[in-house]
Amino acid sequence: MRNSLVAAIVASIVGFSANSAAQAAIRRATAIPPQQLTTALRALIDDRELQIVYSSDLLGERRSAGANGELTLDEALTQILSGTGLVYTYLDASTVTILPKQPTASAVTVPSGVSRQERRNWRLASSEAPAPTTQGASGEPAATATSEDGTELYEVIVTAQKRAQKLIDVPISISAVDADTLEALRVEQVGDYIFSIPNATFIDQGAFYGQRVTFRGISDFAGGRFDVTSVLLDDIGFSAMNSAVVLSTGLLDIERIEVLRGPQGTLSGRNSLGGSINIVTAKPQMDAIKGSMTVDVGRFGTQYFKGILNVPLSERVAVRTAAFQSSSDGAMRNVGPAGGSSGTDMFGGRAAVRFLATDKLTIDAAFGYESRKRDFDDLVGHNFNLGAVESVNDNWVNDKLPILESWGGSYPGEISLFNQVGNNGGTVSRDVAEYVNIEDWTASLRASYELDRHTIELLYGHFDYELRFMEDYDQTEYAWWKGYDGVFSQTDSLELRFASDYSGPFNWVAGISQLRESLDSESTDFIGMWAILGGTPRYAGGDGGYRAAYYEQNVNDFRSFGVYANVFWDISPRLHLSAGVRYSRETSDAGGNFIYDETDPNLVLPALTPGDYAANPTLEEFSPRIAFNYDVSKASSVYVQYSTGYRAGYGNSPLSISANAPEAVDPESLRNYEIGFKGRLLDNRLSFSTAVFYMDYTDL
Repeated sequence: MRNSLVAAIVASIVGFSANSAAQAAIRRATAIPPQQLTTALRALIDDRELQIVYSSDLLGERRSAGANGELTLDEALTQILSGTGLVYTYLDASTVTILPKQPTASAVTVPSGVSRQERRNWRLASSEAPAPTTQGASGEPAATATSEDGTELYEVIVTAQKRAQKLIDVPISISAVDADTLEALRVEQVGDYIFSIPNATFIDQGAFYGQRVTFRGISDFAGGRFDVTSVLLDDIGFSAMNSAVVLSTGLLDIERIEVLRGPQGTLSGRNSLGGSINIVTAKPQMDAIKGSMTVDVGRFGTQYFKGILNVPLSERVAVRTAAFQSSSDGAMRNVGPAGGSSGTDMFGGRAAVRFLATDKLTIDAAFGYESRKRDFDDLVGHNFNLGAVESVNDNWVNDKLPILESWGGSYPGEISLFNQVGNNGGTVSRDVAEYVNIEDWTASLRASYELDRHTIELLYGHFDYELRFMEDYDQTEYAWWKGYDGVFSQTDSLELRFASDYSGPFNWVAGISQLRESLDSESTDFIGMWAILGGTPRYAGGDGGYRAAYYEQNVNDFRSFGVYANVFWDISPRLHLSAGVRYSRETSDAGGNFIYDETDPNLVLPALTPGDYAANPTLEEFSPRIAFNYDVSKASSVYVQYSTGYRAGYGNSPLSISANAPEAVDPESLRNYEIGFKGRLLDNRLSFSTAVFYMDYTDL
């Protein structure tokens, strides 16, 4: 009798497990839209003839991302509960109960109303956490989202290869800075974070020339019309000819910044000889009203305010806005005739909207504007031009200051004349009211359509930049030499991307991209009238002030077309392959002229003619890449990579050719051979990454 009872119990357990597993294994078309969690669970009950036990107080006002696709029961429950902080477990073959999650290792949570890629981000980030205590019917761990407990590093998800991957799985030398770190460091521009990136160099060339970033020593120091670092905003490429204007903009409401070192020609295309920077903005969330505020106050009357607000307008629409305002009296004062200081006045904002048009179509749109005004830089320039006095020596204190004072100048000892002074306060004496005025705005649109095992994305971005700059070249209080410069840039980028989402070992991504950019500049140099008419240097108000003596105009138009494809193959559970190629075709037009005459009071720059344009060759380039990475353990991997990049050539202007310059400059190319090792140690508390690389640079 006892044996019969044991057999009956065993049979019941086996039967329950088999029925439960069979129920969980059935795939069924599921279409449950984002909505209240209780409503979503009722829809699943009706669809699957399932009993779900839960507490109304536990579910409360929680919202669900819904569930879509050919899904098993476990997959449907996982999608419905993702981002809610709840898990499920089976009571019997047809009954599930909902429970609060158990605290585990840190990861990230995804709110409702998310795309497939963002759900994949959550799954990837959660995959390294210890298995939860609850289980699905098939015996697999039920999906849980976990919260940070401060004892472990959370997993960073990046899109360096045009698909969501854990940073440790990407066979590229890459660093990622997340939103919390950006906020803690009070990051406002690229220079605020780039110093923490290995093999990266940052140079601030002032408000006019902007910020320059180089990776692994690859820079544009040798000249050239195009940049060597590609800059992307939300995976949309911007600026082939002047990435400094993108990098100099303020960073507002950023989710993370990905910095890729080494050539990235296959996926990033042009201008990625040294590396690539991808700035990823925060997206609207459907789950709740959220907001944050930052207020900073510092010396020299510095004030900074930033506010962020996320508002779901309905079950399918959410809006996220961010705004900032910054002002400062400046560290430097001008005690010369023009007066003023190095004060700043900046403001801007960004608005983003997410629209879940259908269960499969997600549309993200954003618009940003920024205005920056300042009188002059805290960093004092050294553009003094005293004519014959320059031949004496460069000892200002003993030789040049007395000459200035002999002309009637007022230069007490506290006047700052040299580079790298003024950040702690100081004075200058100038006759020109220097200023830098910048306006820029961005617009972007991303439409993502999810098929059963594929995603189609259309990405569009626009960037508009205007800079007007006035500088006192001689840096003195005399009407000697001043200059005006203007830079006007527009970029339109369009990309159509296709990606797979197979459950097997093979996946791929491919796309077509088009970029159009214009970059125009104008310059005017003004010379003091005393220098033209003869006499002793005077203030601007005396002896006629200034006269325009030099005009210059340059126009550039750039067009780039690219087709790329990259495959991902899990050769074995530990060995993975990533390989691809890009075909690029680029054309450009560039022209310019100038006129110089210090005696003509009515100097006029003639309009550009066909003869002012350079003969620019068309570039066609193939950029292959192949990489293998091997999982040494769950927490470390080693990779080998061969990657390539290029920088387009260009034609020289007729004036340069007449001075014996070549008619055209060949494209530059770079081949990179790399071995890297990355992972985590000390119970997931320390991350590390190291790389050894050899780069072959051709036609520098």
